[in-house]
Amino acid sequence: MEDQFIIRPPESIRRKVSEDVKKGLIHKLVIKMVGAKEGTLTYENKTYRGIIIDLPCIIESHKTLDNRQFIKIADISKMFIFTDKDIDLSELEKESISGITPPMKYVKTRRFRKRLTKAPIVEEIENEVAALLEKDKEAIRVDVQILNKDGSEEEEEDTSSLAAEIELNLLESEKNVQATIEVEIDSNTEERREKERLIQEIMDKIKEKKEQVERITNPILKKRFYESIQQLEKEKDEIQKELDRMDNK
Repeated sequence: MEDQFIIRPPESIRRKVSEDVKKGLIHKLVIKMVGAKEGTLTYENKTYRGIIIDLPCIIESHKTLDNRQFIKIADISKMFIFTDKDIDLSELEKESISGITPPMKYVKTRRFRKRLTKAPIVEEIENEVAALLEKDKEAIRVDVQILNKDGSEEEEEDTSSLAAEIELNLLESEKNVQATIEVEIDSNTEERREKERLIQEIMDKIKEKKEQVERITNPILKKRFYESIQQLEKEKDEIQKELDRMDNK
């Protein structure tokens, strides 16, 4: 694989540079780096400033000797843009066309635009909840009003009835948790039985294959049977390890 990148010269010399490259006059182009992403292009005794930008996608480069078979030689992900204008290079990067084909024109702006973040909204909600909790601490009495879907008010409840309802919900939650634990225990027992059954089946297969090996005289077939036995033993060991982990929990 080769290291390659694309050069986009200024519009004023683009045609001449393309013709010289086709003629093989690469020596007329001199590129020097003056920073991590900045550089200069010297062409016909004139110097142009440039900057390296990331392409919106990776481009494959191919080479051919007979115009029939093409061989991939590089993945291109960078482009060197040069300008003959006296502008800031960061502005040049923003104003440049994203890709090298019409569908990729300004694709970074169209598809990779900044997304709205929900962090400020979440922070605002948290602050509002904290303020409500502080006001609740300062209250002398708390009354609860339950509204129907149509907005009409139902009868008021005091905090004692609300506390009783909360306590009832907690008791129901404890019962649900206990039932969930019992279901998990049953599922673990069933899973253990299934794994033990698999181990027994594998052991039966190993025993059968060992008996077959004793009757076979062909060395090639023997080797295949030995490999099959080793694979079965490996599966048995893995299932046994899972059973051991279940016992250690």
